[in-house]
Amino acid sequence: MARSKWGLVSKKFESYQKFQDAIKQLFKPDLFKSTIESLYNSPIARKLDYLAVDIYEPFLMTEMMSGLSTYPPWWEWECDPEIYSSFIRAYNDGNTDLPLYLLENSIAYQQPRDGIANPRSDGMNREKYLKNYFLEVIRCMNEGIPIKGFLFWMLIDNYEWGSFEPRLGLYNYDYVKGQIMDTDGLGEPAGKIFAEIVTALKSGNKNKISAALKI
Repeated sequence: MARSKWGLVSKKFESYQKFQDAIKQLFKPDLFKSTIESLYNSPIARKLDYLAVDIYEPFLMTEMMSGLSTYPPWWEWECDPEIYSSFIRAYNDGNTDLPLYLLENSIAYQQPRDGIANPRSDGMNREKYLKNYFLEVIRCMNEGIPIKGFLFWMLIDNYEWGSFEPRLGLYNYDYVKGQIMDTDGLGEPAGKIFAEIVTALKSGNKNKISAALKI
């Protein structure tokens, strides 16, 4: 199982590297010469205040570049905590003293505007997602990566990419009644779980943190 998984990951990394090479050809430093010169010639000693990254399914960009109709819908994007932390480490590679903010990450359910949410085909739900992803963030912090913030996208279901169907909120929104629900689309207390994890982490109490992250 593990061997099969990492074989697939290896192929995806090859695809991702090809995408990176294509990006390098499109966005050459000499095209932004004046911008780069202005940045480095600034009298301000600290050129950047922080690093900020969005990490979803990092290998999808290759498919997206080939046409919007070819990549899977949002609720089928892969959720892999190990790959998530691998990309956090990659983004931090070479960083000296800048704080790192994990600005956006999420898990989507499929739910029509006037219908109910469908469980994901991979069996992942928001409780598993939040707890597993926070564990990877903690591991990265224990390695010395200066993570200062983790922002889940998003608090309440929204109109996303031209559709009401991908539901990303910790709290489900009933578009028919115009009402914010107490749970997410699958009836899970995702907002409460998120709050409990954050409260435990802020306390610094290892027992509380362990209890909050237990699945």
